[in-house]
Amino acid sequence: MITSAPARAAAPPVGAPTGSSYRFKIGEFEVTALYDGYYPLKTETFVTNQPVEAVIKALDDVFLPPTIVPTPMTPLVINTGKNLVLIDTGNGDLLPDVAGYTAKNMRAAGIDPAAIDTIIISHFHVDHVCGIRLMDGTYQFPNAQIHVPELEWAHWMDDRTSRARPNASRSISIRRAGSSCRSKRMSSVSAMIRRSCPASARSGRPAIPPGIHPSW
Repeated sequence: MITSAPARAAAPPVGAPTGSSYRFKIGEFEVTALYDGYYPLKTETFVTNQPVEAVIKALDDVFLPPTIVPTPMTPLVINTGKNLVLIDTGNGDLLPDVAGYTAKNMRAAGIDPAAIDTIIISHFHVDHVCGIRLMDGTYQFPNAQIHVPELEWAHWMDDRTSRARPNASRSISIRRAGSSCRSKRMSSVSAMIRRSCPASARSGRPAIPPGIHPSW
């Protein structure tokens, strides 16, 4: 009788996953979407126009957990041929278990974070601004000029606004990121748009009202 030994495929743990990115073209521009991680939003507060039971069933139908909606975050790197532009910066080390992988995935995609010369901040939420500087003071993109929306800056850096926020820790993180912008080369997104796309700036209206998501 011939018998076979039990199969054993023991191997050491692989560790952290490899970088996650997606690259595409818009005209002459090369765009790289980078996975920063996800934000675990609570099911019962994230979706408010449907019964929570219906939301849980919808999550279950796509094999997602019932208690949170894992919302992915994907900053963009745009290579214009002249500048290397980062749109938003991710969470930094604010949510180390689930997010903050922008710089790591940037390196895996073949882009040196030190080569980023321009950062454009869309709005001042933690998943957009807290990747500028880590908790230990390290700038992840040390050579970048940072462009911020004037209205967002005025809103979040106002002491009265910060004190009125129910989630003080998030306000502190955002204001810390704002201080990081101030200590770097900072200018206005609006001014940049007026220089490069004057037709787009004529309305004078922000694409995102300052301080959106008041529960934050």
